[in-house]
Amino acid sequence: MSSVASIHPREIRALLKSNTIAPNECMRLMLRWNGWHVPAELLHSALAGPDRAEAAEYEIFSDADGARTAGYTIGSGSGTYLNVDGLRLFESAGTHDRLIVDPGDEPFDYAGEALIEMRRLAGAVRLENTLNHFAAEMSKTNRMASEESVESVDEISESRGHDKEHDLAARIARYASFFIILEKVDGQLYLSFANDQNGTPLAAICTAADAAHAYQQHLLARVAVHDASDAPPALSIVTIAGYELFTRLLSMPDCTGAVINPAGPVPPLYIPRRYFARIAEAVEKD
Repeated sequence: MSSVASIHPREIRALLKSNTIAPNECMRLMLRWNGWHVPAELLHSALAGPDRAEAAEYEIFSDADGARTAGYTIGSGSGTYLNVDGLRLFESAGTHDRLIVDPGDEPFDYAGEALIEMRRLAGAVRLENTLNHFAAEMSKTNRMASEESVESVDEISESRGHDKEHDLAARIARYASFFIILEKVDGQLYLSFANDQNGTPLAAICTAADAAHAYQQHLLARVAVHDASDAPPALSIVTIAGYELFTRLLSMPDCTGAVINPAGPVPPLYIPRRYFARIAEAVEKD
């Protein structure tokens, strides 16, 4: 995730209660925490998939001391509590489960829609990590191609085995819930573009609902600043799978690139057009 230091869940909750952070920031910080201790059974049940029929209730702890105080054993086998990060914790939970956090110490829980939202955001954060790795890997490939005077990025990719790039690209293509903003103009829907520092329009893509809403608010605020008398634009947020998204972007000859999460809450990431095909074709080549 980002380089910001992890904050203990108790402190995160205090920040939320004092309105110092917004709910979406609370969720992301909970995912960032790497000191969670959860029953081994929760991780094992994840093998049955998120929509497993049997709902279960689990006591989880924000640190090892809490689990020991409650009488649980920290270990690595069945019946013990294991240390995991927030991503693995919420990706392992079933959609019908209930997670009771720090029972006996101002407990709170994740269940129903709140747990489903955390699962979705965990998937988005996992994707954000993948996008960063993909951009770094492709940058390395382009740099090597330039240094070795290779005519095509494909040539240097083949010489490196291409496996890592392909795996990362396939993960992006398989992501089911990219968010894009569509603007209705004269009865037609158009994909929203964000300008880079040089004024070049880039397809605006978001990885999660909080990022999409932040960009939507950015667009509305920009219109208000330029001309308060203008009616706000008719904007709609839709989700689209990675494969379909990058295939469509490839069919738009004027689209020179994309910017991921242009309005936060994580740093924006630029994806040049030459990477679109790698993402779109990654699934086809599997």
